[in-house]
Amino acid sequence: MKVREFVDFTRGMKDVAPDLDEVMGILGLEEFYEESLYGLSSGQEQLVMLLAALSRDMGLVIADEAFTHIDISRSGRIISYMQRIKRDLIFSTHVPEEAETLADYIVILDSGRTVWSGTVTDLFASDIFEVYLSSAESVQMECLFRYGGICLVRSSPEYLSALMSEGKILGFRKSGARRIYGQSGRLS
Repeated sequence: MKVREFVDFTRGMKDVAPDLDEVMGILGLEEFYEESLYGLSSGQEQLVMLLAALSRDMGLVIADEAFTHIDISRSGRIISYMQRIKRDLIFSTHVPEEAETLADYIVILDSGRTVWSGTVTDLFASDIFEVYLSSAESVQMECLFRYGGICLVRSSPEYLSALMSEGKILGFRKSGARRIYGQSGRLS
C-alpha cells in the first residue's frame, strides 16, 4: 500500500477531520506520497501514524512518543497545530519540553510508579532553575541533578543573570519536568 492509498483510505472513513489537507501539509506527506508504506523510514512511518491519529474528528488523540524520529522543525509545526486545535490529548514522551509545551496536566512516571503529578503552573513554581553550562567555561555550582550540559540548581534569577552577563553560563530558565527526575532520586 502506498502513502497516497492510505490517505485515500483515511478520507473515506467516518468522522474525518475537516482540516485533513492542512494536517497532511503540516506533516509533509507530499514528500513521500507515492512511496510504499513498507519502505518508509522510521520518521516517515511516525508521520503516517500521526496522520491516522489527527485525521479523525473524534475529540481525543492518544499518542505514544509522537515526535520520535521526526525532525525538530516538523515537530514544532505539529506541536503548534496540536496547541491550536485544542483537542483532548493523552500522550507519552521522554522529552520534558514536549510535555511542558503541550500538557495542561502532567504525570511523571519512574518505573511505572507516579513520582509527581500536577499542572504545568505547579511544575514551574519553585526556586530551582535549569542552568545551561558553557563547555568552555566551568563554573562551580552545586548541581541537584546534571543532564549533560544542563545543571539543576537552587538559586535566584538575579545571581544567575549575573553569571550569564559574566559569560560563566550560557543561560537559564525555571526548571520544569527535568527537576522532578532529579528529585526522584533515580537519576541524581
